[in-house]
Amino acid sequence: TVTVEALVRSEDWVAGRENPLSSVFGIEGHFLVRVGDADRPRDQVQVVAPGGNFPGPNVVPGLPVNEWVHIAIVYDNTTKERIYYKDGVAVYKDGATSGNVSLNSNCHIGYAYDNTRWLPGDISEVRVWSVQRTAEQIATNPYEVDPASEGLVAYWKFNEGAGKAITDHTGHGNDIVGTGDPTWVKVEIPKIN
Repeated sequence: TVTVEALVRSEDWVAGRENPLSSVFGIEGHFLVRVGDADRPRDQVQVVAPGGNFPGPNVVPGLPVNEWVHIAIVYDNTTKERIYYKDGVAVYKDGATSGNVSLNSNCHIGYAYDNTRWLPGDISEVRVWSVQRTAEQIATNPYEVDPASEGLVAYWKFNEGAGKAITDHTGHGNDIVGTGDPTWVKVEIPKIN
């Protein structure tokens, strides 16, 4: 069971790039939250996971531009549920999991296996859970969770403001180091509707 959450924003999901994929979090070919693909709009969330990629092309609305959006992906091989939440609302759900997910190594944030699949925008509040967060938890608490929350494996706020090191606020030691020089943007977390 895994729940992945991220706060993302882009001025333009196309961003003048030839590659239609924008990576958010995960491991290419195993479990990857991304935006766009050759068979779908470049602003549509897609998850690569056991059981096949979901949601399908043109099944869910695309992501907005110039505003923060909270996305959450639930993949639960015990209940077989795969759920995609956008701003706290479930916009896609099926029962097609077909295997376990391991995120123990080679995970990337805002990048996949090559330099052409970068996220054309900003990212904040990335969290990985070993539990299925409920619809209510996702809707009422999309930002600023307690780092000691049960099942929270990693929590990167991306609020360092300088340098390449990003701290895991859970204390589990899942700190990350950027491969390039990140552009730090001071952000104000949006209010919950």
